[in-house]
Amino acid sequence: MADETEGIDVSHWTYPTDWRQWLEDGYIFGYMKVTQGTQFADSKWKLHHAEATAEDVFVGPYHYFKADTNGAVQATYFWMEAKNHKWDMPPVVDVERYYNQGMSKAVFAARLRNCLIEVERLFGVRPMIYTSRSMWHELVGSVAWASAYDLWVAHYTTYPVPLIPDDWKGKGWTMWQYIDRPRDQNRFDGGLPKFLEWMGKEGTIPPTPPGEVDIVTVKYDPNQVEVVLEET
Repeated sequence: MADETEGIDVSHWTYPTDWRQWLEDGYIFGYMKVTQGTQFADSKWKLHHAEATAEDVFVGPYHYFKADTNGAVQATYFWMEAKNHKWDMPPVVDVERYYNQGMSKAVFAARLRNCLIEVERLFGVRPMIYTSRSMWHELVGSVAWASAYDLWVAHYTTYPVPLIPDDWKGKGWTMWQYIDRPRDQNRFDGGLPKFLEWMGKEGTIPPTPPGEVDIVTVKYDPNQVEVVLEET
């Protein structure tokens, strides 16, 4: 579509990927899974990165969030793994059900926000959130700060627009994962000029809304699983 920019996302499950063929087919960007939690680095991300950049595909990293672990520690693990490689697109924090069920929404949201803030501090650019409408409502519910972050929404449908979580109703989606066969395929909401502008933008840490917790940054320690919270 003329007003949208196409790309794919990959992990070790989708290696090898013929980046040249995807580029020839019009898919100009690729997100790749780099880390998960604090103890798993994707075994193929460096190969994906090297092969995609060799074809001049725009690349971005994503981290699979696990709510049973300190959010800031996860962010640091993500950064330590990704920092020595060149990235074109903002980092992404992936919010899904798997590994994340059975926790209260309040705790989940606090740890997720801690992760997002620390990712922004370390990478120097505001991350994007990947999720679906149902997963966000189930795991997080509704939070005032969500729309401070761009939304990458998963919704496999033939409809012209995706369903999105209520927290982004006033902002809309930035990227849409619209199909998962033969690869996860995605659309950026805008043509190439808008996409290039989006890649170059930088953000600042969103202010803490009154009455919410102030998240304290911590140094990376794989044995640390709790985060210090202070009431504002």
